[in-house]
This record gives sequence, C-alpha cells and structure tokens, in this order.
Amino acid sequence: MGPLVLITDRTFAQDAKFFKPDSVRRQIKAVKISAMLKTDGVPDEPERGLAGPSAEFVQIEPYQGKAPAFATIVKVLYNQQYLT
Repeated sequence: MGPLVLITDRTFAQDAKFFKPDSVRRQIKAVKISAMLKTDGVPDEPERGLAGPSAEFVQIEPYQGKAPAFATIVKVLYNQQYLT
C-alpha cells in the first residue's frame, strides 16, 4: 500500500481580527556610538546608558493588547559596523 496523500482547499492561518495592528505607531530611537560593545551578557559599558529605553510592549498571547506579564526593556545602539 502506498502513502496516503490528502489535499484540501482550506488554508489555516491566524485570523486578522485577532491580530490587528495597533493604532498607535510606536518608535524607538537608535543612538550612534563610536565604541565597540561586548556581547557577553553583562551590559556594563557606559555607552549603553546613552540610549533611552523602549518599554511600551503589549501581549499578543494569551491576552492581546494587555500589559505584559514580565517587564521588557529594549535599547538600540549602533556604530560603523553593528546594530546592537
């Protein structure tokens, strides 16, 4: 007996009404630095303090649009070679 192949005309995807884009356009400012940063898990370089935090995150799952269960802070720095 050969392999069973089932072809359907249905495609399963996330419903757009559940994952609508937020009406508020969020931005984060990237700060240019000249130093090379170490990616060692210890954010102790003084340049990391130059970038302001972006903490305006919301949940997607399990409760879309609600405040996150855990704090998340993102800072963006860049130099001639890297974006960190």
